[in-house]
Amino acid sequence: MLPSTPPKSRILDEVLQAELISPPKKFQNPPNADLSKYYHYHRNNGHTIEECETLQVKIEELVRVGHLRHYVRNTTEGNPRPQYDKNVSKSSQRKDDQKIKPREPHPR
Repeated sequence: MLPSTPPKSRILDEVLQAELISPPKKFQNPPNADLSKYYHYHRNNGHTIEECETLQVKIEELVRVGHLRHYVRNTTEGNPRPQYDKNVSKSSQRKDDQKIKPREPHPR
């Protein structure tokens, strides 16, 4: 999850500079392309960077594989509830919490 989502243009510039993705081959404008919109990643007209689904998919993939971490908010930050191992059942966890400590030997 991206905190306050930065402009995709900034993310695009960063990933291109870091060579995490390479620019695609230049294509001609699609038929009926909106000529008022130019997209410097695809280097053609038709849509803006914010409307680009291809870039959104690439950004999500980079996040999944561990890149762009400085844009990702830790979803457990500020969560006062403890995180438990989901593989441990609640009843066995309670039993562990309720275990009685061994008695110390009585001094003679």
